[in-house]
Amino acid sequence: MSLKKTKILLIGVGKFGEKHLNTLLSLEKKGFLSLVGVVVKTKKTEDALKKNYNFPIYRDITDNLLKEVDGVDIVTPVETHFELINRCLPFTNVLVEKPMTATTKEALTITSKFKNSKKILMIGHIFRFHPSVLKIKEIIKTTREKPILIEGSFINPTGTDNGRDVELEMLHHFDITDYLFNKTVVNKFIQKKGRLKIVSLKYKGNFTGIFKLGWDGAERVRSLKIVFKNKIITSDLIKNTVTIYKNGYVVKKYQLKNLPTPLEMELQTFLGAIQKKKVVYPGAVVGQKIVNIATKNELENTT
Repeated sequence: MSLKKTKILLIGVGKFGEKHLNTLLSLEKKGFLSLVGVVVKTKKTEDALKKNYNFPIYRDITDNLLKEVDGVDIVTPVETHFELINRCLPFTNVLVEKPMTATTKEALTITSKFKNSKKILMIGHIFRFHPSVLKIKEIIKTTREKPILIEGSFINPTGTDNGRDVELEMLHHFDITDYLFNKTVVNKFIQKKGRLKIVSLKYKGNFTGIFKLGWDGAERVRSLKIVFKNKIITSDLIKNTVTIYKNGYVVKKYQLKNLPTPLEMELQTFLGAIQKKKVVYPGAVVGQKIVNIATKNELENTT
């Protein structure tokens, strides 16, 4: 059964905003929503969009525009998130790309200010909707073993370096760990090598996370490894594979195919939340927690 057509406004059509735009248009064709328009910053972007699309294009966010829509999808640089959330959330529901804000102070302000709001604030932690992560979550639910270690890599080619903060830009493994195990970080240690960071996190319950993040080499790397006493679970998040090892041998391997993209699932979840469906989504508390992990600098060691 399809959702009723929910009115969505897209704010920001940069590199990742284009992916949101294409996915929203796809969902519109399927009858799930109505894209009422997009908000852009420059005349150049406006003119480029007009050549290929016929939806309304706005340069300003007005009260009347926000009152007319059921939700906004904010896909803009992180330094604009705090202002845009404050601008939009009093009028309509908000999905904002990760991270929620650029600083813990901003995140705390948002969480406190809108604590009792009836509007939805969903943070776009997209790997919560990744098929491999969902499969691992399913596997973990059936095991009584406690995890000992989680390792992961999120590396982009050197040539794609956008100059942004490594941890804020590549905080996905912090959120994946929170989603899978919901543990609290008690200590953090950072090693730097150029634009590559190795972030070690100590969680409550004798559990450690080691994450390699940044720009390095010529290939994209998206990997995950979870170590238990009697088994290891690994995943290639690009190839959508999940493998279970016991005693060094493969006992089960999943190749996940023909599934909705994480972005489509994320946007569908936002639509469901707007329509008061029983969906679980990462809200402001999660957003604040992940920003706090990414911006913590205690016990930092630069080498």
